[in-house]
Amino acid sequence: MSRPIKFRKWDKDLKRMHVCGEDVHDSIAFGENNEAYYYNEAWYCNLDKDKACELMQYTGLKDRNGKEIYEGDVIPPDYALKQNEVAIICYDSNQARFKAVPLSLYKANAGNGGWTGFEVTRHCSIIGNIYETPLEDTP
Repeated sequence: MSRPIKFRKWDKDLKRMHVCGEDVHDSIAFGENNEAYYYNEAWYCNLDKDKACELMQYTGLKDRNGKEIYEGDVIPPDYALKQNEVAIICYDSNQARFKAVPLSLYKANAGNGGWTGFEVTRHCSIIGNIYETPLEDTP
């Protein structure tokens, strides 16, 4: 079964999230060496070199409330019985799948793959994302 390939971007300058493609004037393109480019009506940027935007991929899942789950989303501690802290949705490049990673492990290993985490399912609920939710204040 295939899933829709979708992205959202966090604009660090404007401090706002945008789902790419929701506007007819924007798009994402991938070039040589897997470089990602974001285009809109007025400008474009190389997302790998211009760090003004952070790109996050859609997991193909929705939470129990019907909200799409993206990389960087935050789920509450009650999602896994063994977990007593929030978890961040991450892509594990070593296992080629999305995982929910406890916040402490995410901070210690951010971006390196090989995550120790648990399966992301539609039974979780999204409480925010790493850019708009103050992680220090989460339960």
